[in-house]
Amino acid sequence: MIKYEAVLLIGPTGSGKGTQAKKLEELGNYVHISMGDTKRELYTQSPELIREYDFFRSKRDHLNASLTFVKMLDHAIEQLKIHRGYDPNAHRLVIDGIPRYEAQISPIDERLEIYRVFHFDAPNQISYERVATRSQNGQRPKDLNVEVTRAKLARFKKSTLPVIREYESRNLLTTLDASKPIDDVHAAILRILTQQDRTK
Repeated sequence: MIKYEAVLLIGPTGSGKGTQAKKLEELGNYVHISMGDTKRELYTQSPELIREYDFFRSKRDHLNASLTFVKMLDHAIEQLKIHRGYDPNAHRLVIDGIPRYEAQISPIDERLEIYRVFHFDAPNQISYERVATRSQNGQRPKDLNVEVTRAKLARFKKSTLPVIREYESRNLLTTLDASKPIDDVHAAILRILTQQDRTK
């Protein structure tokens, strides 16, 4: 099975990981996958896969939910090959939104050769403000509900702590101050990736 080289971006809603993924994609040798967008697209493209995922999540069957989630990743990669000319020999994936749970780490390891993991660390207030701005711009109106955002942030911190610790133990993790300006965060990411590229 082919393993796809990838940079993973982990962070709570509003931390800027999607913005940074798009800036990396602009460099030309990265192709962006947003797992949140992929899931939303699958509601119309492959609703049976979403039903399968939601069923396992409702049963708290994290292993099978994670295996289904990786099927979503497979779908996203195939769509990139078909519609956007993704070539594993020429491009590196930049994926935001995974892994969210410890149970996703092992199946993701079977699909991806993880190059670097960036953890976007942002105070809750920064996330609230960015999510509110995004919602007011009409991107995700339901995110205007502060209680919804607060619950998302609490779930994220609880579920991803083991994930962060795992990648830290592998010396793959870089934590970023996501409260800094976009260009500063982008420069920090490029500095880390450039240094790593030079040592390959």
